Amino acid sequence: MDWVMPKMDGAEVCRRLEERRASESYVYAILLTAQDGREDLLRAMEAGADDDLIKPFDELDLRPG
Repeated sequence: MDWVMPKMDGAEVCRRLEERRASESYVYAILLTAQDGREDLLRAMEAGADDDLIKPFDELDLRPG
């Protein structure tokens, strides 16, 4: 999901997913953002994101292992 979205930002969606993870199946959350600072990455991880991609992203970043 994008970091910036109408009504709710990606970090808030991650926080809400994190609240549900203990009782429901796991949803892997990736934030897509134009923000590339270390602080932004830390905020995303603290919110519950599993990973982040910086726009524009390389499709190879989505390949496993």
